[in-house]
Formats: sequence, C-alpha cells, structure tokens
Amino acid sequence: MKPDKVETAFALHEGSAQGMVLAGRPLAGLLFGIGPPFSFVANAALFFYAAFLLRRLPTDIATAGRPHGKLLVEVRTGLAELWKDRFLRSATLVTAFINLLVQGLIVVFLTQAIDERLPTVLVGTVLAMSGVGGIVGALMSPRRQRIWQRLKEAASRRPWLATVNRRQDCSIMLVHLWSCTLALALPLLFATMPLSFALSLLAIGLTGGLSNVTMRTALSRVPADRRARVAGVSRLGTYSAVVVGPLLTSLLIQRVEPLRRAAHPVRARGSAGRGHDHRPDAARHADLGRGPQRRPVTAARP
Repeated sequence: MKPDKVETAFALHEGSAQGMVLAGRPLAGLLFGIGPPFSFVANAALFFYAAFLLRRLPTDIATAGRPHGKLLVEVRTGLAELWKDRFLRSATLVTAFINLLVQGLIVVFLTQAIDERLPTVLVGTVLAMSGVGGIVGALMSPRRQRIWQRLKEAASRRPWLATVNRRQDCSIMLVHLWSCTLALALPLLFATMPLSFALSLLAIGLTGGLSNVTMRTALSRVPADRRARVAGVSRLGTYSAVVVGPLLTSLLIQRVEPLRRAAHPVRARGSAGRGHDHRPDAARHADLGRGPQRRPVTAARP
C-alpha cells in the first residue's frame, strides 16, 4: 500500500474512533441524568456486543500461536527499539505528558460541574468537544502539508508573519504540545466557565487527531518483526498517563480545596448552603426578594 493511502486509512480509523467519543459522552450524560443504572447497563451491553464482534473476526496472523518470549523480555526489547527511534521516542514522551495534563483538566472540570450542579447532558456535551476536534484533526492529517504550504503563502504576503514563512516544515508533535499548553490556560482566563473547557477540549482534540495519525503512520514504518513490540511499549507509556493523571489530580484537588475554602470562607459557606437547599431557583429567589418575614402575632390564651 502506498504511504499516502496508509495515512488516509489511519486518518479514517482515527476519525471513526473520535466519532465514538463525540457520540458516547453526550449519550452517557443523558442516560446518567435519567438514572445511573441506565448508563451502566448500556455500557455493559456495548462491551458484550464488542466481544461478540471480536469472536466473529478472523484470527489475525500476529496473534496466531504462542508468544516467542516472556512478557518482560518483549517489553525490554520494544523499549530498546523505541529509544533508538528519535521521533517515536519524543512523540511517546510528549503524548504521555499531554495525556497526563488533559486527564487532569477533565477531573477539574468534573469537580467544577459537581460544585455548580451542571446538567449531566451539558457535562457530556462539553467532554464530547474533544471528539469534534479529533474528527476534524484526523481528516485534516492527510492534507496537512498542503494546508501548511497555503499558510506559508498567506504569510509571505504579510511581513509580520515572516517567521512562519521561514520555517521549512512544522512538527505536528510540537504543534500539539503548544496548542495543549494554550488550551490548558483557557479555563484560567475565562474563570472556569463550561464554554472555556469546551474550547480547550476542542483545541486539544484537533491537534490530538493530527498527532495520533502521525504516530500511527510512523509506527507502521517500523520493520514488521519489531513493530508489535515498539507499538506496545509506546501505547503502554501513553495510556499509563491516562491512568495516573486522574489519580494525581484528585490528590492535588484534595490538598488545595481546604486552602481555597479557607481563603474564601464566605463563598464556601454559600456553596455549602446551596448544597442543602433543594428547592427550585424561583422559590429561592422569591424568598430573597421578600426579605425577612415576621411571624404573625396571635393573642395569648389565658
């Protein structure tokens, strides 16, 4: 298969995976809003359906037979091969670091959503913005060189963009890193509003779709006898950050939250009071508008 066709195939595969993120997160929020058991039952049903589809697929050549070596030996061999490739080594480290920060951002948003009592459908929609960006980024990946050339041609007509015109090429992983750095600053600039989180996840997903296709294309160029080891070690490093990120962020929030409440005691008491008042907003606002009410004076009985 030609290199351009390989990258196009990876782009379509990445776009379909990001499409599931786009569809699944709002649906999960909707089902959880109806009732938590509905979301867990739907999740279990999808897992069983996926297992059924896997059993119907033909056995892959790479999985036929027994493994030729022990797991730790295979991991050590894949790590050595990965470390020799400068691009894959840097891309794996950058992706792992970005996954760590992005998972922390999601935990912060969920904590904020619980504190502000956002609807679960809205929470799922905000989280789905990474899927929107991922689809766009994946479909843009095969055309990124033409897009970069058009940007350089547009920059050549504007002297203040001469830096862009001087660059011969643009590293996708470097763009991914800088875009995620800027995206993580959006909730701080816009006071952690849901819109800022949505824009942040949209930007992260956009460059994430581009970088995922680039990494898969680079892994496909590894010799066939070492490809599975290298890809396994690379994904082990990147997905480990997905596991560690929420845990570290939760511990950090647990340490910072008492300090925040101590620094803003009035706001903390107000949020605590809102947590125990389950009446509709209109009823609470009506009570605030009437002000303090006097109790009716009744004559004392003899």
